[in-house]
Amino acid sequence: MTNDEVEKFDENQLVVRAKVKVGHRTYAAFQPPLFFEKIISNYFEILKHHSGEMQSWGLEQDYWVLQAKK
Repeated sequence: MTNDEVEKFDENQLVVRAKVKVGHRTYAAFQPPLFFEKIISNYFEILKHHSGEMQSWGLEQDYWVLQAKK
């Protein structure tokens, strides 16, 4: 991410690279964990969150395990 994108991400804001066609392989969105939690908190309980780790091939994606609230 660019310095501006990192700053925005660190402020728990959504970062979207939208100057490309949606769905194109270069379109990207980065969601800080607190941003994501805020969006889903009324509808889902977080059972597990794994932050992606650096690997020899690059950075893994995070994964979340959620359960719908009743």
